[in-house]
Amino acid sequence: MRHFAEIWRDCEALVQRSAAEFPQATFTCVRDIYGRCSFAVESLDESGYQLFEQRLAAIEDVEALLGPVRVQELDATSSLAKLIRELRRPLGVRGNAFVVERLLCNESWLHGTGDNPPGWPPVVAYYSFKGGVGRSTSAALTALTLAREGKRVIVIDLDLEAPGIEGSFSIPQSEIHAGVVDFLLERAVLGDAYRPDIDDFVLPFADPTISANGGSLIIVPAGRLDDTYMERLGRVNLSDIGRTVGERNPIRALIDALLAWRPADVVIVDCRTGFTDVGGMTLNGLSTLDVLVFRGGEADRRYLPIVLRHILRLRHQEDATPELAERLSRSFLIVFTMVELPAKMEEAEQYVADLREQVSEICWKEVFERFSREGYMYPSATAIDTPHDPVPHDAVLLPYLRDFAMVSLVPDMHRIQSERPEKPYDALVRRIMDVKLAKPDKTPGGAPAGEVNRQKVLSAIEKVTGKPDGETEFATIEDFKRKFVPRTAYRTLLDPKAYIMLGRKGAGKSVLFQLLKHQEYLKSIAEHLGLETRTVSTTRWGIGFDVSPSSPSHDDFLHALEVSRGDPDLIARFWRALSALRLAPLIGRSLPDLPDVRACIERLEDMPTQRAVQVWLDQANAGLEAEGRFCCLSYDDLDVGLTRDVNKRGRLISALADYWQQAPRRWPRLRAKIFLRDDIWMREVHFTDKSKIRDGIDRTTITWDGADIYRTILKRLGHDEEVRKLLRQAGLWRAEFDKMLASKLGFVPPFDEDWIMKCVHVLAGETMAGGEYGYKKGYVYPWVLTHSADATGDIRPRIALLLFSEAAKIQKTAAASGSILNPRSFVQALRGQVSQQAVADLRIEFKEEWSTGDLWIPDAFSSIERIWPIEEEVLLDLLRDGCKLKRPELKEMLDRMVEAGLVERRKNRKTGRILLQIPDIYLFGLGLTRRG
Repeated sequence: MRHFAEIWRDCEALVQRSAAEFPQATFTCVRDIYGRCSFAVESLDESGYQLFEQRLAAIEDVEALLGPVRVQELDATSSLAKLIRELRRPLGVRGNAFVVERLLCNESWLHGTGDNPPGWPPVVAYYSFKGGVGRSTSAALTALTLAREGKRVIVIDLDLEAPGIEGSFSIPQSEIHAGVVDFLLERAVLGDAYRPDIDDFVLPFADPTISANGGSLIIVPAGRLDDTYMERLGRVNLSDIGRTVGERNPIRALIDALLAWRPADVVIVDCRTGFTDVGGMTLNGLSTLDVLVFRGGEADRRYLPIVLRHILRLRHQEDATPELAERLSRSFLIVFTMVELPAKMEEAEQYVADLREQVSEICWKEVFERFSREGYMYPSATAIDTPHDPVPHDAVLLPYLRDFAMVSLVPDMHRIQSERPEKPYDALVRRIMDVKLAKPDKTPGGAPAGEVNRQKVLSAIEKVTGKPDGETEFATIEDFKRKFVPRTAYRTLLDPKAYIMLGRKGAGKSVLFQLLKHQEYLKSIAEHLGLETRTVSTTRWGIGFDVSPSSPSHDDFLHALEVSRGDPDLIARFWRALSALRLAPLIGRSLPDLPDVRACIERLEDMPTQRAVQVWLDQANAGLEAEGRFCCLSYDDLDVGLTRDVNKRGRLISALADYWQQAPRRWPRLRAKIFLRDDIWMREVHFTDKSKIRDGIDRTTITWDGADIYRTILKRLGHDEEVRKLLRQAGLWRAEFDKMLASKLGFVPPFDEDWIMKCVHVLAGETMAGGEYGYKKGYVYPWVLTHSADATGDIRPRIALLLFSEAAKIQKTAAASGSILNPRSFVQALRGQVSQQAVADLRIEFKEEWSTGDLWIPDAFSSIERIWPIEEEVLLDLLRDGCKLKRPELKEMLDRMVEAGLVERRKNRKTGRILLQIPDIYLFGLGLTRRG
């Protein structure tokens, strides 16, 4: 006796043959969950009906195995006919032959889960037919790379039977509150009314590079792997979820809830191996791009055709047009991992050629052969995948990296692969983002360039910054249009959840504080950064505190500390009362119980007044909710505006941060942005729930990388016609840049480091040449960044702008030759005004913290030793004798200087002693020099 599969094939062949013979009729083979068959026939005459039954009866072993097989003629208007039409899928190429499958599980591999809602970001699914091929590693490395590039990334662990992608990011199980399994289980009980607290389901990954570039990496685990995980998973009906189509599909509902909680640029899904319900619903509906991962060995390639023929979109029977073939080519990416090429070049090239030929043949046979009849030209086996001409069989080959076995964390793996010349996992990310998900840009180049006037270009460079301290550069909308770069790092600024904005002096905190005063400009920035603009448009922005005359004075804060006796709860009451006082004019509601700041202080322990303030805030929140609006108060100048006493300042800011962590829970329509120096946050701010403030969600740190430093310079120069001529002449000014000049944001330099570097080469040359100052030959691009950085490697745009401005002043009087700026002018500028201004900034910022009497301690360095580095113990001894301070006080002060980036500790390899060095940006301004 034959088996089920053979008889099913015969039954399907009968349906297809009958459909060809009777094109006016419709034939459907219906198989139930046990595989038994029945047939539904529509619009077939009596003789045809009898012929179909006779041919069915002639199929060998059909009744022996399947039992009596029924043929039913359907009324086209019946409810049964309607149900069959909803469930059936095409059988073969004819439009009148169908099959209906009812399975116990894996039904998502047959009909999919429908399309994603419009406006969703790309969903990239990592899938492998077998385990142990590096699928999760590839997904995690892709997520980390994209987040470090400034993308907002969500990673969802759908490998529910073998979860744990969060472990690759060193996130312990103790930090997991809930995950995918919990969401599915709770939604099954509560239905569509389920409204989860998404904060419980997400794990933000903190990484300084991600924060600096404005990215985010949110991990959604499968769940907490405790003693109940298996039971929770066992209660989730994955088969039923796989049958659910459209917006009601719970996995889609989870992603929708995540995107409503926080927008993303890309969602990465780590799928289960093999044929599973979750894998089927991900590949057949949820995903925009399927990354199909296989081991590079010959034995594993046999699974490729199996996977391709089970991805629904690839076998869909719609019109086989060339346009559809191109869409399908972009919808999947084949990746071979752990590839070990032969040592000899000729053999390695032959290996790759054979692999490409094999993959090309498989893709042709399983997917694209049917398109040849419609004029589709299938790419050759050697063709390269590009945004304009997609090549489905151009697989990505990832080499076997032995060092991966020595590490377990994704950042370490990223470092290892980055040390290889080809950076293989970076190449995978580029293929995904720049080819598969890219929207080809066919914009023509800009207008022809005219003759360039060097002196006018130098004048433009000289004007890239106004005052050396840079504090008054952003007074009007026009200032922002010409000078402000809407970096991806600023996305968190517009996130209502984020309320702690950290950064060093010169990082741009005050500029962002000023930016919040211009609501329409904020809306344009939100649009540019791909953020939802409704929240920005419906928010009233106000000032919670700054150093303006309308804010409380030093004396007011000292009075508040005195009345509160330093009690954190009473200080928090003061901030609450002050926030209500500031909100009153924004909301348009009077606050009779607190007419002024003095009342806020003197009534701290008057309970009727405190209750009245809370009631007022309740009513304000309710009013805003009814209007669909928010209010946000911004706080700046806290380092200098409260008090210079470190301990008192710490108590005041701690209470402020604590208050605004708690306030939105009761008054969700009231928000805050607190701009603060990062060293104050680390050393002076202490309150009970400080550890619960999450980096990248509640808190962000404003830092800069080299590309954004140069983008800031080019932003200001791009609004000068003579500089545009220069860039046009070099083929670097694009047509779309001219359109930007008239937009609200002005010219926004692209985040394209290759383009940025070429612009720098046009302005300042490519290399640093030798000269009388003795500096070594190197490259201009990194030299400017390295010598603008402090001891921690932190770069401030104000200093880089000043370096270019001062170099242009020097260059204007020098002989014209070569690039616009000669590298020698950078060296002169650094040793002169630039380093002096950098030191002046530090003196303003840390005057009290680093002083004894009238002496600012760093000013004493030159009288102790002009040539650095110096041994730490020697410096401490000399300062103790010269400044009359105790050694522990000096040690703590020195620790603060290290944190602030003035001093760097290095270990002497020969003696083992600690040496102190000062970076060039401060060295010359302090009257020091260094060995070498």
